[in-house]
Order: sequence, then C-alpha cells, then structure tokens
Amino acid sequence: MTTPPTSEQTSEQAATRPPRTTRQRVVRGLQVLLLLLTIAAVGWALARNGEQAWADVKRADPLTMAIATAMSVLAPIFTMLGWRVLLADLGSKLRPSDAASVFFVGQLGKYLPGSVWSVVAQAEMAAALHVPRRRTAAVGIISLVMSVLTGVVVGLPALPLLLRRTEPAAVWASLALIVPIAVVLLYPPLLNWALATALRLLRRDPMEHALSFTGIALTTMWFLLAWLAAGCQLLVLAEAVGGDALEVRHLLLVGICGFALASAIGMFSFILPAGLGMREGMLLLLLAPAMGVTTATVIAVLSRFTSTIADIVVALGGWLWARSHHLLGRTT
Repeated sequence: MTTPPTSEQTSEQAATRPPRTTRQRVVRGLQVLLLLLTIAAVGWALARNGEQAWADVKRADPLTMAIATAMSVLAPIFTMLGWRVLLADLGSKLRPSDAASVFFVGQLGKYLPGSVWSVVAQAEMAAALHVPRRRTAAVGIISLVMSVLTGVVVGLPALPLLLRRTEPAAVWASLALIVPIAVVLLYPPLLNWALATALRLLRRDPMEHALSFTGIALTTMWFLLAWLAAGCQLLVLAEAVGGDALEVRHLLLVGICGFALASAIGMFSFILPAGLGMREGMLLLLLAPAMGVTTATVIAVLSRFTSTIADIVVALGGWLWARSHHLLGRTT
C-alpha cells in the first residue's frame, strides 16, 4: 500500500516544479486576452440592440432547442463510430460501449487550448483497455485530418457566400476544386505512407496493421453523417430565429454547409478552445448579410450552447459507463 505524500513532501514537490517560461506566460496571457475579447465582442453585439436580441432568443422555443440539441448529440456519436472503425482497422477493436467511454470523455480535451489534448486524453483512457497509446494517438490524429477534410468538402458550397457570390457556377467550381484533392488525401496508401513516415521521424516503431480502403470508406461515411447532423442543428436554429430573412437555398447552404466550413476552419484555432471565436466569426460572415449582426450573433451563440451541452451529455454518459464497468480503474 502506497503512503500518501505528506504536506512537507507536497510543498517540496511544488517548490521543485519548474517555473513557467516567458514564452509559456506570453501564450497563456494571449489565450486569456483573446478569450476576453471574444466574450466582449459577443456581449457588445448583443447589448447594442438588446430588445432585438431578446426577441430573437425568444423565437428559439423549447422544442427548437430540444431538436437542435438532439442533432448536436448525434454528431459526436457518428464521429465516435468513425473513430472506432479507424481504431479497429489498425488492430484494436473495442466494443461500442468501451469506445464511447474513451472517445466521449476524451473529447472534453478539445475545450483546452490546442487541438491535441483530446488525443492525449483518449490515448491515456484507451491504455486501460490494453490499446497501445501510439495506436490511439495515431487514430486521433488521422481522425482530426479526416474530420477537417470531410468538413471542408461538406462546407465548400458555402464558400462563395463568404466571397459574396451566390451564382450556382461558383458553388460547382468550389466543389470541383476540392473533391479530387480530398479523394487523393484520403487514399489509404498515401495515409499509410504519411503515418509510417511520421513514426519513423519520431523514431517510433511502425504500425502493426495498415489502414484499409474499407476502413477509410466507412470512416468517411460516419464523418459525413456527423457533419450533416451538426449542420442540421444550425439549420433548425437559423430557421427558427431568422428564417424569414433567408430563402430556402440560402438557408440550406448556411445551415449545413456553412456550419461545416466554419467548424472545419475553427479546428485550426490552437489558441482558443474548441474553435471558440473563429467558428462564430465565420458564421457571422455567412449570416449577418441576410439577417443582421444581432440576429446572426444570437444564432451563433445558441449553436455554441447546444454543441457544448451535447458534448457534456455524451461525456457524462461515457464516464458513467466507464465508472460502472470499472474501465477507469483497469491497468495495462
């Protein structure tokens, strides 16, 4: 039995802990500053026209919020199923319940600044299920790449809206540009080569199994369904709060495609957690020209709220399952 550390030992450990470097302090200060600026910008956009903002919020009745939240819950479930396919493809097949526990609890790491913390958390939890950490980490990185690529593919039809061009030819041109690139980047031999090269540069052993065409195809399908569900969440909110300002085609482009594009770009935000601010800024650029800054801000805030609630709900479910089945206490 291990003796717990005394207060003197704890104080000694704290004293010997290396202090933060100047760079770390600057980065932390920048993170706090950007977070405060983001909150201030949202508050200013809502406060400058409080009556309209409150009227917009009231249009999102409980049924609308329930449907939007349900769509938000489906998105991480579909993403988890794709993540599980990749993990099985590389040699570790988990039960859906175990995979959900690891993925959903680990996903909370995205709310820390930087996009890699969810990968780190998932690798640590999966190790308790005898999954090699490097395998889980590799799946996490591949999932991020595939999620961004599929999000861009789904979101590209909304790109002309950002450029203030609404003609159908611009939409088709954007699709014709990205789809071949995405197909090449999702080509299994290319992914396997990139993974092997990365492991060799990091002086790590190669993977025991290679990614297959079937595994990549199934993962792509699940990720596309996840983006569709997430986009339907914004579609429901946009239709309820500001649907009168948008024609049906524009509403579909902004709701489904626009959300995917904004979220995919938001994944490149390594300073603020979960793409906070960047995603909302992109949504404002898409929504504000048709319905005004205040209404667009309300929709973006409600969308962030339902997405966060969904992440908490699935993470809580995964944690309760892991705890009740003693997954958190296992050792490798």
